[in-house]
Amino acid sequence: MSRTEWWQWLGVAGVAALAGCAKRQSGQSAVQKPLPSAKAEHLRKVQPVVAVASRGGAHEMVERALRPLGGIEKFVHPGDTVVLKPNAAWLRTPEQAANTNPEV
Repeated sequence: MSRTEWWQWLGVAGVAALAGCAKRQSGQSAVQKPLPSAKAEHLRKVQPVVAVASRGGAHEMVERALRPLGGIEKFVHPGDTVVLKPNAAWLRTPEQAANTNPEV
């Protein structure tokens, strides 16, 4: 692809993107109203919960961190399908703690 063709392609792609963003269905307001569940009085009812565990093996720390939250049984029930997504995409040393421990 030549430089001229690339610029032409980029221009067409930009116009298409703008047209797609600008299109509104008839009767749709330009300003979206928040969903009823997103109102501030609903959000104030949610209390953040954090559990921290240190010292020990990875398995032991996960169990200790989940215990104050009600244990794994609070989140996973018999018959549930669980997918674990480890954070394993970073090129970091173990000391930087950027990747999920393989024991987890």
